[in-house]
Amino acid sequence: MAARLLRTSGAVAVGIAVWYALHQFAPQWAAALFSLVVAAAIGGVAQRYAPRIVQAISGDSPLGVIVGDDKGFYSDEWSVALPGDLLYEQYPPDGVDLLEARAQLVQLGAYDIGTSHLRLVLEGRSDRTVTVTGIRAHVLHRETPIAGTRITSPSAGQNQVMPLVFHLDQDDAPAVDTDGTVVFSNFVLTLAEGEVTVYAVSGVAETTACAWELEIDFMIGGTEHTIPVRRAGEPFRTTPKVGSYAKRLHWAWYEYPARLAPEPEPG
Repeated sequence: MAARLLRTSGAVAVGIAVWYALHQFAPQWAAALFSLVVAAAIGGVAQRYAPRIVQAISGDSPLGVIVGDDKGFYSDEWSVALPGDLLYEQYPPDGVDLLEARAQLVQLGAYDIGTSHLRLVLEGRSDRTVTVTGIRAHVLHRETPIAGTRITSPSAGQNQVMPLVFHLDQDDAPAVDTDGTVVFSNFVLTLAEGEVTVYAVSGVAETTACAWELEIDFMIGGTEHTIPVRRAGEPFRTTPKVGSYAKRLHWAWYEYPARLAPEPEPG
């Protein structure tokens, strides 16, 4: 995990990146994300929470990258599936909020059902222009759809940024817009030092379950580079919805304390 969230040339760029992080990720994780910038002050909080939600690429790279779960989407509803049974001792503790409950299930290996929703932040960090020439989802592994334990959090009402959609039935799925047009076919993104662009990423699985990562191509000074991006070093996981599951649970956020419970029968 990177020691800091972003490195910028001035206070304005730092402020933009920190503001985005604090507002787009879960409130209880805000201190953790901010601690990636001021790690010397609150590094202990970052060690506890940051690996669950964010992958930061920093160091000497001229392209700063942050990717994490889309708080704006998942704070309303989510559905995940585990390959096998979810034992009672693995249930998220009663009383945690729905975002933390989902984060704990993802750490156990849960797949998003249907679509994975992420936020991707790109920042130029060089005095030379960084030109992003392509972003794709690279599938690392495929298997039959996951039909073990389904866990949902029902909807209780999103915030629109530039969309990138990846159809994961392709092994190297290019970024497309909501109309299906390949985004980087005749377009490049140029980032000056301190300039930030935010994308809403959707990885869609329709036929097979898969583990995948993002790959970002960029050029600087005439040299091509590729950065692989994962969730805290682990691949993203997405599975199609299936007709039946061995077990069906949901996060009863409307109870006090909130808890994991059997899914109510329809009707």
